[in-house]
Amino acid sequence: MTPSPSDLPTLIILTQREHQRLENQAKRLAAGSVPERDLRTYRANWLAQLGFVAFLPPLIHAMDGLLHCLNQGQPTEAAYEEVAFQVGIYQKGSWGCIRHFYGSLNPYVDRWLKVLPVVQGSLHTAL
Repeated sequence: MTPSPSDLPTLIILTQREHQRLENQAKRLAAGSVPERDLRTYRANWLAQLGFVAFLPPLIHAMDGLLHCLNQGQPTEAAYEEVAFQVGIYQKGSWGCIRHFYGSLNPYVDRWLKVLPVVQGSLHTAL
């Protein structure tokens, strides 16, 4: 199946929203001491909701390592940081995947990969 260029604005907006949620979670992880219940919720939601499954295994593996440390009673700062780092790797990989299939994103995003207001406005108008 060949991706349609008309799908690109929607894909960019959905990816940006996904990444915003991940960034908030990564900030909590980098601060450390996230309750185990929240970590398990993150993991389950990642498996169920993240769109770029090819980049999930290292992220899930890092989270499993952190959960293992917690179960052993020895959570380390490095384990939390590894999960936060893998969030960044997932984000970079997903943008790379989009670029691979669609080419340049410059007409749709600024240099920080934030959707341009004109793109957001046109999408809301179309819906």
